[in-house]
Amino acid sequence: MISYINFNESDLEKAFIELLMELDYEYKYGPDIAYDGDFPERKDYREVILEQRVRDALFRLNRDLPDEAIEEAYRKIKTFNSPLLEENNRYFHKLLVEGIDVPVREKGLNRTKKDYYKDPCSLSSVFCRKKSY
Repeated sequence: MISYINFNESDLEKAFIELLMELDYEYKYGPDIAYDGDFPERKDYREVILEQRVRDALFRLNRDLPDEAIEEAYRKIKTFNSPLLEENNRYFHKLLVEGIDVPVREKGLNRTKKDYYKDPCSLSSVFCRKKSY
């Protein structure tokens, strides 16, 4: 049982990790997937979006869209315009919930389609933390 009197950030993180694992999320320890880890998935610790996982999920979830549209969706996911973390979080949440407008060419016409995550959790079911406590 966790004591709420001395509940700190480390306790919260551990509880959240346990919760996500109960929901069948895969847990990865941050240093293991770091650029110098055993299974590198990022170029440095500042890279919070795991590029290959996101690209694979976009393709898997939107097979009907051309590669250019998938690339545009990834660019929009990766591009944050605000210096404020809260605004960037809102922007990312909006992309997950409402979908991403991407240009496509169909039957000789330029159109806009939504690149959706039918289930935002299906984008990737892996999470990690950067350091141990």
